[in-house]
Amino acid sequence: MMVIASNDLLDPRGSSQKALQSCSKILDHFPTGVIDLVVLQPLSARFEWTQIPSCVKELAEMKTYSLAKREDAYRIYGISKEDGALVVVRPDGYVGMLGRLDAPGLVEGYFEGCLRKK
Repeated sequence: MMVIASNDLLDPRGSSQKALQSCSKILDHFPTGVIDLVVLQPLSARFEWTQIPSCVKELAEMKTYSLAKREDAYRIYGISKEDGALVVVRPDGYVGMLGRLDAPGLVEGYFEGCLRKK
C-alpha cells in the first residue's frame, strides 16, 4: 500500500495525516508482513518525525521517500501534490487500486477481497 501524501502532510487535520492513520489501522486487520506501507511525500523542506503520525516511523521509516531533484514522481505518476492518492501495488507490480486520500475504505475493501484477515 502506498500513500502518496499531499502538500498538507504536516497539518494534523489534513487529508494526508488522516489517510496515514487510517492505513495504519487497516494494516492491523491483516497478518503482519503481508502488506507493506510506503509513503511518498512532496515536501521540499525538512520535517521531523514528530510532525507526522507516529505510525509512519513505526511502519514505514525506511520506506518514506521525498521528491528527487531530477525526477518528480508525482508528475511521472500523474498525481497532484495538492490531492495525493492511495495506491495498492500488487506483488506483480500492477496497480490493483487507486483512490483519493479521503477514501481509505476502498483500500480496505480491496484487501478484504483478496486477503484473509487476522
